[in-house]
Amino acid sequence: MGKFIPEKRRLKDLLEDIDCGKIKLPSFQRKYKWTAPQVKKLLDSIQNDHPAGSLLFLAVDYTNPLIPEIPFTGTTKERQVSNIENLVLDGQQRLTSCYCAFYNLGAKTYFLNYKKLMEMDKNGQGSEIEFEELILDKKHMDYPEKMLDDGLMPFCFVKSSKTLRDSL
Repeated sequence: MGKFIPEKRRLKDLLEDIDCGKIKLPSFQRKYKWTAPQVKKLLDSIQNDHPAGSLLFLAVDYTNPLIPEIPFTGTTKERQVSNIENLVLDGQQRLTSCYCAFYNLGAKTYFLNYKKLMEMDKNGQGSEIEFEELILDKKHMDYPEKMLDDGLMPFCFVKSSKTLRDSL
């Protein structure tokens, strides 16, 4: 019998692996169903470095698949260029939520209200605010950068420091 080996992985790396096709879902997984309030609570937990549950992966041999796989919601065939390495057995809703938020996919676009954060920090209230209160969701926008002038930074800008620098 195989061993369970706990491993820490950065969210950024997991999302990149989903994007390129290294991580997929088994075909028997249920559909993605999380609501915007659930996604905001997850993003709040991540920002506060709170535990957000463990993930369970099954390593696979792409040349001899035991279980048919399906891609994550929002991925495109053009970007799925790598051979599959893992199937997600537990954590699909959380990973899909993060993938959609940080890659601006799905029905909603998520923003950080940086103007409100700056105002609260200027007034000495920065440590009192709940991060979840700074997260806004709007109907999906193809060009979320248009909201910067309104004090809203798209989450897709902060998926990596390079993306943030390039976007700004």
